[in-house]
Amino acid sequence: MNRSNGHLEQQNMHQRRQKDIDILRSHLETSIGDDTLVNGRTEQVAPSDSTIRVPSKQKSDDDITVHTSNVSRVKKKRRTRWSGTLLCIRVLMLDLPSLVIFSVLIGMCCLEYIYHEYHLKTLIAASRAGNDEQLRKEFTYYDRECSISDLSSKRGEGLLLSNNTTPEEAIDIVMTHGTGLIPGLLKHETMKELREYIDNRNNHLDKAEKIPVSQGKKRVSFGIEATEDPIIATALKELANHKLLEALLHGLVGEDPALTEITAITARYGAKNQAWHPDVKPDGNALKFARTYSHSYSLFIPLQDTPPEMGATTVCPGT
Repeated sequence: MNRSNGHLEQQNMHQRRQKDIDILRSHLETSIGDDTLVNGRTEQVAPSDSTIRVPSKQKSDDDITVHTSNVSRVKKKRRTRWSGTLLCIRVLMLDLPSLVIFSVLIGMCCLEYIYHEYHLKTLIAASRAGNDEQLRKEFTYYDRECSISDLSSKRGEGLLLSNNTTPEEAIDIVMTHGTGLIPGLLKHETMKELREYIDNRNNHLDKAEKIPVSQGKKRVSFGIEATEDPIIATALKELANHKLLEALLHGLVGEDPALTEITAITARYGAKNQAWHPDVKPDGNALKFARTYSHSYSLFIPLQDTPPEMGATTVCPGT
């Protein structure tokens, strides 16, 4: 009898516990949502991102476990935000400056190599600072002295490039004789004003502005800037608009030729004759040293009528 009562009490207790579990499960279903059964265990995922598990079958009927992960997930999110912030700071303060410095160093090394291997060697060659042995190794044409037998013409008429001369004929004349005569490059008014400007400059030159010339006694020479006076710009514009001269230069040196120097030379009364000389220096000749020098041509423009009695410039065609 006592055993039966004890057994009944145990059953009643078990039923009460089971009823409590059912009430709790019913309450969870109502307040949280649908159940999910995973591996024989009943799980409910709360909207507040908490996980509440109610075991349905366990060795002990009163084994009810509740797990909350809100705190751990918030901490994880904070750690993630801090990690991203620290990564950005590292990239901006360490990685990016290091990359810039490294790129600058590489660029400087490349520029230094280009300067020493190409630019500096070109400057040395252009300044004629190379020795004779270096120039002999760069020969692209033979070197010899000219004589009277090399003259291609003894009369000036064959060198004249008139308005009726075609560009092809002008190029052929210059390539054959090495020179040509083009009348009327500048207007008479332009030549007169330009001569007056140069005369005025001659009277006010200082020693630093003068350019040495052969037989320099009673000769004055100086460099002219293209924009130093309106008359210089006017003269250059007239030269640039001369159709035959433009076609001739394009045929000789290519499209868009460069003007490298403007010089005025004045021979005063009583100046001695200059010795024969080339205006293209022997050690700066594009024919003999084509790997170093580009082709260049000199354009002489007398600013007044110059008869033989005034000491006109003499050339040796073909040399």
